[in-house]
Amino acid sequence: YNKAMHIVREMDNHLQEGYLLLNIGVIFYGKGDIETALDYYMKSLKIAEQNNTIETIVAANINLANIYMDKSDLKKSIHN
Repeated sequence: YNKAMHIVREMDNHLQEGYLLLNIGVIFYGKGDIETALDYYMKSLKIAEQNNTIETIVAANINLANIYMDKSDLKKSIHN
């Protein structure tokens, strides 16, 4: 992912950058590093919203909801 991130940033491809950030978050989530995953999901969501990338917006919100459920923050989980 780091190599791919370098390429999409060189190309100034924000759509792919948001998607890559989302996937990096998934990796950290799978490793149990919830806080780092949360950070990547939030970065992904921000880029996706700026570029109106609906698929990534939806995926980021679902992943955020899962994190908030893991943290027992049901109010935030339902919001996402």
